[in-house]
Amino acid sequence: VNIGQIHFKLGNMDSNIFYNSQAAKLSNIPGLEETHSAALNNLGYTNKIMGNFEKALEYYNSAYEISKKMDMPASKSTDLNNIAGVYMHWKKYDLAKNYLRQAIAIDEQLKDLARMEVKLSNLAYTYQQTGDLDSAMMLFKRSAEIAEELGRMGSLAVKKINIGLLYFEKGNYTLAEKYVTEGME
Repeated sequence: VNIGQIHFKLGNMDSNIFYNSQAAKLSNIPGLEETHSAALNNLGYTNKIMGNFEKALEYYNSAYEISKKMDMPASKSTDLNNIAGVYMHWKKYDLAKNYLRQAIAIDEQLKDLARMEVKLSNLAYTYQQTGDLDSAMMLFKRSAEIAEELGRMGSLAVKKINIGLLYFEKGNYTLAEKYVTEGME
């Protein structure tokens, strides 16, 4: 899997797919389920980046089935987030929201704030894209609170800018300026 990721970073997508496919084949045995799932997720991501969304979804769903079968909740959450990402690219926001809510519920059960912070932002984005700015605002603010609690200042800055942009979209330029300025500091 690591060799495939090196090729990804170098922009050699064909080599990335080759090595991750090899990793997926070699790890498709009992005891290596986590490795197999990781290779499938890597293949899904590469295919998503290349615009092969159907193939990406196949890989992500396969990884999810492994995570479900092996009772790996953190992996299930990641897989659901990845599946949602494909639906977001397709602008099928209701499906994306459904998968993201499932992922967030798992993160809440695990009390995994770091994972939840990311998925809350993804969910906020889906609401923003469908015009539900109030829900998007609430989710970005919740994500920002978690980022601050975890000391993730870079992530907090991005959230504040997103909140500011939402206020701008709603016509509240005073709060838009406040949040964007805070995010830029």
